[in-house]
Amino acid sequence: MPERRATIASRVGLHARPAALFVRAAAEQPVKVTIRKEEKAPVDAASILGIMTLGAEFGDEVILEAEGDGAAKALDSLAALLSAVSYAEMAGLVPVAGSSYSYTYATMGEGMAWICGWCLV
Repeated sequence: MPERRATIASRVGLHARPAALFVRAAAEQPVKVTIRKEEKAPVDAASILGIMTLGAEFGDEVILEAEGDGAAKALDSLAALLSAVSYAEMAGLVPVAGSSYSYTYATMGEGMAWICGWCLV
């Protein structure tokens, strides 16, 4: 069974928004993916309750496992997601002025919205 190890890069761990993004990405994979910490039993990566009970914090190493066609590609993409700090997290540090940030985010993407958010300060 293929497996990948990833270190949680989100400063809030795998909680709330990062967990929801991860669960959505896991549910879109063509194979069933499980995730576990070294000392815990594996949980379904597409289950928000399973992810929340995992208790993965910033800097924790998790192990992703999957089986079947496309397992390696699915594991690579999910491991990359867990190991990356998103612009959305950085954007949370920027004061938002009205709906300009939301409009920029929807039309031009996270990176540009983050830059524009700083211009509005």
